[in-house]
Order: sequence, then structure tokens, then C-alpha cells
Amino acid sequence: MATITGDNNDNVLSASEMSFIYGLGGNDTIYGSNFYDIIQGGTGNDVIYGNGGDDAIIGDQGSDQLYGGDGDDLIVGDNLLTPSGAGDDVLFGGAGNDRLYGNYGNDLYLYSVNSGIDIINDGMTAAEVPGYGGGVDTLQFTNTTFANIYFQAVNNDLLLYTSQGVDQSGFIQHGVIIQDFYLNNVNTNIEYLADSTGAGFDLSQLLPTDQASYTETSLQNLALA
Repeated sequence: MATITGDNNDNVLSASEMSFIYGLGGNDTIYGSNFYDIIQGGTGNDVIYGNGGDDAIIGDQGSDQLYGGDGDDLIVGDNLLTPSGAGDDVLFGGAGNDRLYGNYGNDLYLYSVNSGIDIINDGMTAAEVPGYGGGVDTLQFTNTTFANIYFQAVNNDLLLYTSQGVDQSGFIQHGVIIQDFYLNNVNTNIEYLADSTGAGFDLSQLLPTDQASYTETSLQNLALA
């Protein structure tokens, strides 16, 4: 695995082979290869593109924009050990089944219909690193409206998807899973949902006492309430 390291200036870094890329300081723009990469932005407000391959992308400190591209990516907004460097991050998994952790700050998660199944947890679970996350966070479906978005509760998770994401057997092939949503943990929850028009919906409306009552339901009527 190649190693590419920036400095404390605003760097443009790119890889053509499997690489570990570390931006260090400055507001960097980083491009991964079409293979497996590990990319860490460092300090500063960085823009990172994973491109192809199953990548691990860490924004680290600052307000970062993190785009996974193709492949099954792991995207982490902030360094868990440096809460003072937390930023308001943008996380977009792209095509593939991605895992996204915004952690600190007011984060924006983007999802495009038919791009796979993304699992979102705004802070690492208690079994991993307890007590991290928080902020006022938003999930936006970039290419559809509330009329086409459905939800259901499965155990402690909230599933959000469109009719295009369900096959004939009813199996969800594309959509978003907000992990541990029904544990009502302020450190790991997503507070708002937005559609492609920018209209917003307060997800606290989906926190009933008995979430088992929520099977497949359209958001349209709730969003208009």
C-alpha cells in the first residue's frame, strides 16, 4: 500500500493505486484510487472523494465533505478522540452498501435512491466508543420527495426507503437504516429528514412508545401534518 502525505498547506492529493492518504493540516482536496484506500483528512476543512473500491474515510478535525463513491465504504466524520476539533460534516456514501458515522457536530447525510443500503449512526455505539455523537443532524434523500419515502421500525432501527428499493418479495435492497434510532439516544440519533425539494420533517414524530406499531408506512401524510 502506497503512502501519500500532505503538509500544513492546502494540498491536492490523489492516488492511482491502493493507498493510505493523510492530509495533515490545511484545507485539502483528496482523491482516492479505484482500489481500497484509507484516507484521513487531518485538521482543516477537507473535501475527500473515495472514488472506486471499498474505502475507509475519516474527515478528522474541521468541517469536512466526505464522498465515498463506488464500493462499500466506511465514512467517519470526526476523530473520536478530539471533540474540540469537531465540525459540521457532509457524508455521502455513494453507490454501494456504506456505513456512515458523523459523530460530533451538526452533520448532513446524503442518500441517493437506488444506491444501495446505507447504515447511519451519528455516534459510535456504546460497544465501540461510548458517549460520542450529538449535534442536530439531517438525512437528505437527494432525488425523491416525501411522497415516495416509506419507513418501518425493525427492532431498534429505523428503515427509510422508496418503492424502487423493494423487490417483489418485499426485501429492501436500497435505502437507509438509522441504527439504534428507537433507543432514543441523543448522541446517536438523526433529528431531521429532508427530501430533494429541501422540505424538512422532524424525525422525533417517529419515536412512539411502541415502535412495533410502525410497519411499512408512507411519510407523505406525516410530513404534511
